[in-house]
Amino acid sequence: MQAYRFASDVARVFDEGDCTPASVDPAPVHGHIAVLVGGFGSSGAGTGGGAAIFRLNTAALGYAASDVYRFSYRGGTAAENPYGKADTEIDIRTSGARLRALLERLQYEHPGVTVDIFAHSQGGLVTRAALAPGYSRSDPRTPQIGAIVTMGSPHRGTDGATAVASIRGNPVADTALRGVHAALPSQDDPRATSIVQMSEGSGFIEHLNKRPPPEGVWFTSIGGREDVLVPATQTHLDGAHNVVVSVPAGLSTHDALPSSAAALREAKLAVNHLPPTCQGLLTRAANTVVSNGAHEAEQGLARVMTGGSLP
Repeated sequence: MQAYRFASDVARVFDEGDCTPASVDPAPVHGHIAVLVGGFGSSGAGTGGGAAIFRLNTAALGYAASDVYRFSYRGGTAAENPYGKADTEIDIRTSGARLRALLERLQYEHPGVTVDIFAHSQGGLVTRAALAPGYSRSDPRTPQIGAIVTMGSPHRGTDGATAVASIRGNPVADTALRGVHAALPSQDDPRATSIVQMSEGSGFIEHLNKRPPPEGVWFTSIGGREDVLVPATQTHLDGAHNVVVSVPAGLSTHDALPSSAAALREAKLAVNHLPPTCQGLLTRAANTVVSNGAHEAEQGLARVMTGGSLP
């Protein structure tokens, strides 16, 4: 499977597909609603919060401040129900159902208004889970979704989550993980349900990936070339417009992605239903080599951590 994916990645270097010239300056949207969905370990309140997606420049995209809704993992909006990192650790399907409820509420309160969804990391999976029961533009209960833009979302799972899932298969190691979290309760819970679901080959990931992006919805997935937490190899989603951008922020690249100028441009293109920015052959080659290198390095480290038991 890994060899097939690498071959597919290499093939895409030479076949960029539809793209938008860098000289094109996409127009801001008007009259749309933006829904922001944070990732694992994020937090949110009425103003502020530790979700990287909340730093997306929605004003530059054309959204009025009153038309931007920050999803709360407790349900509703972060302004109504502030949430903490523990709330992001639950079953992603439950979080998806809560996001769907918010979308249906927005349709009730603003019937017919186009809704665009911007999601970071795990938030992209939450968004897909929200639409997994089915989405139709003719369904009066759900809004007209104009575009979905995910940034650094592990549509293929993550190496770290895969390693944790493998470690948990050992009762002694699983007990050790429990002890680590008990000693450091302020840190992310390595035994969280959502981490297990984000492992490569999990039943959850496999189920989601059997469903293509909703028909009639523009879907763009943005990966960060230098992202070591979710390498760009893992952000690819079949049926979506996939693009890799360079955000050289070291270990902070994953969280820096939503607020970067490169991701902002791709988001502007997406809400205008334009394909990603055209890239030169050398840039596409670098994207493939660097992201695959990060993926392979993480898998190697994970094998050491799991005693070679990583699938």
